Amino acid sequence: MLHSQYSRSLTTPLNWVLYAIASSMTYEFTRSRVDKISENEVKAELERVAGIFEYREFGYREFDQFAEACSSSTVKRVYGSWKKALQSLDSPLKLKSKRQYTDRQLFEEMDRVWVALGHRPSRIEWESSDPNISYNTYKYTFGNWTDACLKFIEYKMGSGIEIECSEISTPTPTSTPKKSKPQRNRNVSPRLRLKVLERDDFRCVLCGRSPVTDFGVKLQIDHVVPFSKGGTTEFENLQTLCWECNIGKGDKEVGV
Repeated sequence: MLHSQYSRSLTTPLNWVLYAIASSMTYEFTRSRVDKISENEVKAELERVAGIFEYREFGYREFDQFAEACSSSTVKRVYGSWKKALQSLDSPLKLKSKRQYTDRQLFEEMDRVWVALGHRPSRIEWESSDPNISYNTYKYTFGNWTDACLKFIEYKMGSGIEIECSEISTPTPTSTPKKSKPQRNRNVSPRLRLKVLERDDFRCVLCGRSPVTDFGVKLQIDHVVPFSKGGTTEFENLQTLCWECNIGKGDKEVGV
């Protein structure tokens, strides 16, 4: 009965056409992804990121930091391995160990751009200054842009950034021993030192001088509330001073 009713529904030409199309279709559980990226698109993205690295050797994690069209997992799936993917590039990669520029060349170019701007250049300012050396070259030579700026400042100073000069304090003589207090740490870690310098734009917060624009200036990290008066070694209580301003400050509480 049902079969005869179904057969009668195919009496019109249109129904016969639809039936023929449906009969020829195959139904599968798997489906094609509409967002699937082609091999040519993967190759184009790989070339683009390689250009950012100036065709210097880079890993899949570094690729993921700059990739937009696909992830490193997609690249490895298309080529079979990360090594094979890099071998497919139009130009062979330069090894990381081979440096194109000396530290002096890097610092001289940074000096030129820094002085022209009058302050520490940001990435956008650097790239807008028509530099002879790319931003990424500094980043991959020194680890990151801030570390590159710190090394440059130390190069201009001829020495490393110091932790404030000794604060002068007169000990009070006593005949009876006092109960010992927990020790406080006066040392400023390299990471914290770098954060303070970056916040203060690598210049003295009192006079505004910098080793880049003012010859002979030496910077120090100073406690706003002197350590001898209970000041703590934390970001909010630290500031960048030049040697002269720090000497004049002494153990007084002076900050901006």
